[in-house]
Amino acid sequence: MDNFNRNHQEPGGCRDSLVACTGSPCPANGWWQPHEPLAEATFVFEGTIMPSHHDASTEWTLVEDADRL
Repeated sequence: MDNFNRNHQEPGGCRDSLVACTGSPCPANGWWQPHEPLAEATFVFEGTIMPSHHDASTEWTLVEDADRL
Protein backbone atom coordinates (compact mmCIF):
# COMPACT_ATOMS: atom_id res chain seq x y z
CA MET A 1 0.00 0.00 0.00
CA ASP A 2 1.24 3.52 -0.77
CA ASN A 3 2.30 5.77 2.10
CA PHE A 4 0.87 8.77 0.27
CA ASN A 5 -1.84 9.30 -2.27
CA ARG A 6 -4.12 11.87 -3.84
CA ASN A 7 -7.70 11.72 -2.67
CA HIS A 8 -10.21 12.92 -5.25
CA GLN A 9 -12.78 15.37 -3.91
CA GLU A 10 -16.37 15.21 -5.08
CA PRO A 11 -17.61 18.01 -7.35
CA GLY A 12 -17.65 21.25 -5.41
CA GLY A 13 -14.56 20.25 -3.38
CA CYS A 14 -11.51 22.51 -3.39
CA ARG A 15 -8.98 20.24 -5.09
CA ASP A 16 -7.26 16.91 -4.77
CA SER A 17 -5.49 16.57 -1.43
CA LEU A 18 -2.15 14.94 -0.80
CA VAL A 19 -1.86 12.59 2.19
CA ALA A 20 1.29 11.11 3.77
CA CYS A 21 1.87 8.87 6.80
CA THR A 22 4.34 9.24 9.66
CA GLY A 23 7.65 7.62 8.71
CA SER A 24 7.25 7.99 4.95
CA PRO A 25 9.16 10.49 2.79
CA CYS A 26 7.33 13.79 2.36
CA PRO A 27 6.02 13.94 -1.23
CA ALA A 28 5.90 17.79 -1.47
CA ASN A 29 7.15 20.94 0.26
CA GLY A 30 4.41 22.63 2.22
CA TRP A 31 2.29 22.96 5.32
CA TRP A 32 0.99 19.59 6.53
CA GLN A 33 -1.76 19.10 9.11
CA PRO A 34 -2.23 15.91 11.13
CA HIS A 35 -5.65 14.25 11.11
CA GLU A 36 -6.60 15.58 14.52
CA PRO A 37 -9.18 18.27 15.21
CA LEU A 38 -7.62 21.70 15.85
CA ALA A 39 -4.05 20.45 15.27
CA GLU A 40 -1.60 23.04 13.94
CA ALA A 41 0.03 22.59 10.55
CA THR A 42 3.79 21.97 10.30
CA PHE A 43 6.04 22.89 7.38
CA VAL A 44 7.75 19.77 5.97
CA PHE A 45 10.30 19.73 3.15
CA GLU A 46 9.95 17.26 0.27
CA GLY A 47 12.03 14.12 0.87
CA THR A 48 12.25 14.44 4.65
CA ILE A 49 10.55 11.84 6.81
CA MET A 50 7.02 12.73 7.88
CA PRO A 51 6.98 13.29 11.65
CA SER A 52 4.89 11.76 14.37
CA HIS A 53 2.28 13.85 16.19
CA HIS A 54 2.23 13.73 20.00
CA ASP A 55 4.59 10.71 19.81
CA ALA A 56 2.12 8.72 17.69
CA SER A 57 1.85 7.80 14.01
CA THR A 58 -0.68 9.77 12.02
CA GLU A 59 -1.77 10.64 8.51
CA TRP A 60 -0.88 14.14 7.35
CA THR A 61 -2.78 16.19 4.76
CA LEU A 62 -1.11 18.89 2.67
CA VAL A 63 -3.00 22.09 3.47
CA GLU A 64 -0.75 24.68 1.76
CA ASP A 65 1.52 23.70 -1.10
CA ALA A 66 4.81 25.66 -1.03
CA ASP A 67 4.63 26.03 -4.83
CA ARG A 68 1.44 28.10 -4.36
CA LEU A 69 2.99 30.48 -1.81
